[in-house]
Amino acid sequence: MGSSVVWSESETLAGGTVGGGLETLFAPNWTARVEYLYAKFKDTTPPVTASTGFAPGTVIPPLFTFNHSLNLVRFAVNYKFNP
Repeated sequence: MGSSVVWSESETLAGGTVGGGLETLFAPNWTARVEYLYAKFKDTTPPVTASTGFAPGTVIPPLFTFNHSLNLVRFAVNYKFNP
């Protein structure tokens, strides 16, 4: 009989975002912009519990950790209509 493990978890993570950007007019009614955002959330280490091949309820030491951070770069070109 083989061994298997089960991992199941759901969690809402709190975090924050910082960033900045620039926008410039490069032609009549046309602008271009670039933005950078950094978002960081709590890192998590999932609990892993053995389901077969081990004593029932055996907790296995963490094998990995999730690093919840994002680096985003956005570019845009905009046309401004005259009223």
